[in-house]
Amino acid sequence: MNPVLDDYLPFFTDEMKRTQDMNRAMVKTLLHIMSTLQDTTVLKRGGLDGLSWYQKQASKHIDQDKEAWQTFSEECISRKLSGGGSADVLAIVIYLYLALSKEGNL
Repeated sequence: MNPVLDDYLPFFTDEMKRTQDMNRAMVKTLLHIMSTLQDTTVLKRGGLDGLSWYQKQASKHIDQDKEAWQTFSEECISRKLSGGGSADVLAIVIYLYLALSKEGNL
């Protein structure tokens, strides 16, 4: 299984179809990625306990509002946890979405 093609891209595509709101789709997809990816940046900075907390909190916040997302972001900053790997994966998802959409393959 390739999580980008089999999970993250379909998740983003479904959000775009459902909401037509790219910003919301990106945030929700980022949180979804954060909740499942073994992000080595988070692991390095927070250890296994930090990664576990980060993933659980990301999962909990997927369907929350902007204020809750902001609070989660602030909590990550205070714990010095940065989802660099998750952000990189999100960039790939957005690139694939735009490229495949342009080609008419979504």
